[in-house]
Amino acid sequence: EKKFGFRPMAYYVSGYHIFCIDALGFPVRRVFGFHSVDELELLKQRANARKDISNPPIEDSITNRDYQKDAIRSICNVFQDQKRRRGIIVMATGTGKTRVSISLVKVLMEANWVKNVLFLADRTSLVRQAHKNFNKLLPNVTTSMFTGTSNSGSTTFYKCPDSDFIDQENYQ
Repeated sequence: EKKFGFRPMAYYVSGYHIFCIDALGFPVRRVFGFHSVDELELLKQRANARKDISNPPIEDSITNRDYQKDAIRSICNVFQDQKRRRGIIVMATGTGKTRVSISLVKVLMEANWVKNVLFLADRTSLVRQAHKNFNKLLPNVTTSMFTGTSNSGSTTFYKCPDSDFIDQENYQ
């Protein structure tokens, strides 16, 4: 790290699985192969391009309620300070979960933390509604909707009902 000015990607193998220790300080994760030289270079560029999200700029035209802004700040804290790769927001019906997700995506994209986002909903009507709101509130972002039967293109956002991903045989 001192010699080249960046922390290298490190791997270890258990004999059956490959694990990766990335340069960003996130917990060790299992990978299914070693990164190529081009992929390692891309990961290095992405790490250098990331901006601080400890105090994210939240656009009032998308989310203007204090509890929505608190949720966005909490998720940003989980990603940046607690070094987690995933988070979940649980809110009651009608409290603006879709708007929170739209605002969070805007914050994370502008800070170069994400490039692609997967938006899941359990009903096709919610997928369509979210797709419409993403297009309205983030007009410069390419979106696509997949409902399990058709795909309208390959793009940055995907809205899918998660019930299509459940193995029905295991849940009957």
